[in-house]
Amino acid sequence: MLARLGFKSDKDRLVTACQNLHDLVYIYVSSTNKIFRLLNAHLGTNFPIMSVKENFSIKENLQLLVSALKEMQAIMETKDRDVQEIIR
Repeated sequence: MLARLGFKSDKDRLVTACQNLHDLVYIYVSSTNKIFRLLNAHLGTNFPIMSVKENFSIKENLQLLVSALKEMQAIMETKDRDVQEIIR
């Protein structure tokens, strides 16, 4: 009855929310890959290009993403310190 009036059922809203979350994981990974490509091209780093693992959960994919970003941060902080020492 509610569906006929334009209201979504809880199940439909849950499915939509899950699909949106899945899409966001792809967007986050794509954005991270763009950053990695820029750093690899201009700073001589060698960050691997990531892909969303379809057989992994969203949580596991996000954990891989966070791990890669932490690695990037550590390497970039080291490069920054090296540049700061050269400037001084």
